[in-house]
Amino acid sequence: MEGEILPKICEFCEASPEIKMNCINCNLFLCRACHLKIHSKIKSANDHIGIEIQEYHAESISENSRKVILKQMLCVKHNQKTCFMFCRDCEQLICSTCVIESHQQHTFEEIDHAYDEKEKELRSLTVQLDSEIGTVETHAARLLEMKSEGEKNVLEVKSKILQHEDQIKENISMEAKTLLTQVDNRWEVTKDSITKQRKRVQKRIVDLEKRKAQLNLILHSRQASEIFVTAKEMKRLLPNTCLSNVQIETLRFTPSEIDLENIGVCHKQERYEHVCNFQTNLNDVSKMLEIEENQYVLYSSVENKVQQVQFINKTINVQLEVDDVEASDIAVTKDRHTLLLIESYVYCLTDNCELIQLTLGMACEDLRYVQCINVNNENQIVVGSIFENPPYDEEPYSGIVAVFAPIVHFNDQTYEEVDEEPLFSKNFDNSIPQKIISTVNNDYCLIVTLTDSLHDTKLITRYNHEFEFTWQYNGCCKDKFSPVDVTESPSELICVADNFNSAIHVLNQDGDVLTCNLLVTEVVANPLSIYINSNGLLFITCEKTNEHQPPHIYLFKLK
Repeated sequence: MEGEILPKICEFCEASPEIKMNCINCNLFLCRACHLKIHSKIKSANDHIGIEIQEYHAESISENSRKVILKQMLCVKHNQKTCFMFCRDCEQLICSTCVIESHQQHTFEEIDHAYDEKEKELRSLTVQLDSEIGTVETHAARLLEMKSEGEKNVLEVKSKILQHEDQIKENISMEAKTLLTQVDNRWEVTKDSITKQRKRVQKRIVDLEKRKAQLNLILHSRQASEIFVTAKEMKRLLPNTCLSNVQIETLRFTPSEIDLENIGVCHKQERYEHVCNFQTNLNDVSKMLEIEENQYVLYSSVENKVQQVQFINKTINVQLEVDDVEASDIAVTKDRHTLLLIESYVYCLTDNCELIQLTLGMACEDLRYVQCINVNNENQIVVGSIFENPPYDEEPYSGIVAVFAPIVHFNDQTYEEVDEEPLFSKNFDNSIPQKIISTVNNDYCLIVTLTDSLHDTKLITRYNHEFEFTWQYNGCCKDKFSPVDVTESPSELICVADNFNSAIHVLNQDGDVLTCNLLVTEVVANPLSIYINSNGLLFITCEKTNEHQPPHIYLFKLK
């Protein structure tokens, strides 16, 4: 028997060194004489099985042992009886007495068969437990990893706070040094003036003392002629002493109030998890809006196409398409009309793929170059435009936002009947609206371009319903902030697509940045448009960077 150390002598007679047999029930190694003449004659060992040492191996032992054990299993209810059947109804081993007493109408099964079945069940359960242990161990490892990531994140945030604190301290220290230098410089001017004046006064004192001494000599000489001559020249001895007044600058330090809210804020980091991609036949979708549940309008400024689509099973079902449309912006009304801004005029897209021009803005002198369009919560049409048309050499330009009546107002009237004046307008100094959205609480968020900047500087600005300024956001990345689209989530978070940094900025209602470029899967590059539907799902379209790769619309959900 390979791998097993046999005893040197028979374990029964403890004399013969020739081990020939093994009793698998007693697990005794015997010489042949003891096995044939003694062990086999013992009454209690009648059913024991002995095998030749050459045939001895683990598998045969296990099998033979099992059979013997099953035959000798005693009934738990009748101790003197051995079990001979398995009751499937009661799930227990039974003896003959058990059958008579309480199992007469039950279903029985051979013990060997029942044992094999139960053994398979236990082995299957072992496999399940192994799988469950693996799952739990994986979860435990993930929890440990999350703990490590959380601790790392906290350390990074604390480090940034401390760095910011050091920066604030350094800025305050620099400001204090600047103020101290200013005080020293101002005092040096005054001190220098005092020093120069004091030198002149000391010189005058010496001169006056000298003249006084001369006068005393003449008086003590008692020479009448000298006295008469000196008295005649008295004015010469008493010069007109003119002392200039020194203007002392009295300084006063008034400390500025430090607003601790400007130090920063700490927020939960929202993350968006990539769900799937939708392949589209439109290149560079520059705008996407929801018409109604699972029905959207897409516009491509590259292909000049408008599509109304549905997203079904990771595919895009095109329901309507209009070609040769050069629109600068699109909007959707509350009654599911699609509006297109074409060459500063507003058109409505019909179900028959026709574009009907609205009378909006036809004669409004202030709206010559309309840049963007939106429909607010009151179904009113909101447009952003360059204000008037300044001469070529007059800069910077300024912008204007105007609010008009709902689309029904324009559809029901002729050009002659329509009042062209907007319901409300707001002028923007040195900035032009590029994109505009209405928020859940009736505010407005805009992408504006500053016209008084040397560079093409863009900002996110927020205004209340009366277009009173609330806050602005100019990015948090090191590189240039380049917002191309803006949308709002059902939880009132503002999401901004930053094309230059390939980033998605998430802001709260106060304009504080919560996250930036924190998509769980970084599959987005050069985003062109961004939209969050009523269910909170985030759609992002991107520039096509590979001519051999079909364009996609990326879908994310809040993790």
